[in-house]
Amino acid sequence: MKLFFLLFSFLPFSSFLQEDTLIYDNPDTTAEFPGGQIEWMKWLTNQEMLHAEEFVDGTCSKIYFQFIVEKDGSITHEKSLNPCFLSQQMAVLLMQNCPTWRPAIHHSIKVRSRVTLPITICFSD
Repeated sequence: MKLFFLLFSFLPFSSFLQEDTLIYDNPDTTAEFPGGQIEWMKWLTNQEMLHAEEFVDGTCSKIYFQFIVEKDGSITHEKSLNPCFLSQQMAVLLMQNCPTWRPAIHHSIKVRSRVTLPITICFSD
């Protein structure tokens, strides 16, 4: 009888841990860069790594970044969905330098969420 009680006493704790690691793809309110889309675009424009010499002038490249916005707004698990090694490096460096985001909200609670963003980079003469 005591063993039965012990097993059930750990259930709320284990479900709490599972809830804490859950990543939402479609929360009620999505995570957002501080200041919204316009400020995100301004911040991207000012990033030196997007002006890399490895790119040929006059070319455009669309890179899909994916990352997790944690409950505290920090960015983790950043990666590029493009197979190119340079875009993988760029995704990690770019998001490591990114300011804290406003976290997603689901059922009035801050949650971890997955964000996927396309970024088109054009290089001109």
